Amino acid sequence: MQKFIHSVQYAVAGLREAFSKGRNFRIQSVIGIAAFLAGLCLRIPLCHWLVLLLCAGLVLTLEVINTAIEALCDHLHPEKHCKIRVVKDLSAGAVLLAAILAMICGALIFLPPIFLWIQKQYIS
Repeated sequence: MQKFIHSVQYAVAGLREAFSKGRNFRIQSVIGIAAFLAGLCLRIPLCHWLVLLLCAGLVLTLEVINTAIEALCDHLHPEKHCKIRVVKDLSAGAVLLAAILAMICGALIFLPPIFLWIQKQYIS
């Protein structure tokens, strides 16, 4: 049990590191919180909550992995190197791809109720 507690403590320390030093992680966290609040306001159904949580979790998880890869690359090869650049670009590309897919899912989840609300406000 003690090993498990230490593992959780190390994981929490890693998340603190990602949040304190990772500008992109903070931005993506704020966007995730905004999506969560929008979901509450718009009363989205449970299946949409599942998609929303999975998308936000995927983007944040990939951002932590990307940050770890970049830190390791910088430690192993501090000077610029074309092969290190490729590794960093690939990991950043994974985050970008997940973020784009999350935005598409967010649009599919949030646009219909937003349009419905606008319709009720201005057309009725």
